Amino acid sequence: MRGRSPIILLILLVVGALIGTVIGELLGGIIPFLHISESIGFTPTTLDLSFMQITFGFTMKLNLASALGLFLAYLMYKRL
Repeated sequence: MRGRSPIILLILLVVGALIGTVIGELLGGIIPFLHISESIGFTPTTLDLSFMQITFGFTMKLNLASALGLFLAYLMYKRL
């Protein structure tokens, strides 16, 4: 079961999304549909416990190139 670590998958997905986002931003002027993006996630919410505050939130901005990067990163993980 070589290369099946969830940590490796997470790293590959983050790197794939980052590379895809950069490519989408760079080529957005040439290929306009690569620049169209959608934000998904949870808006930040604060839990106030009087002695401490905890903020939860997660937002991800996806465009077509970053989705392609995620897909290619997953395929790389499967080939390991």
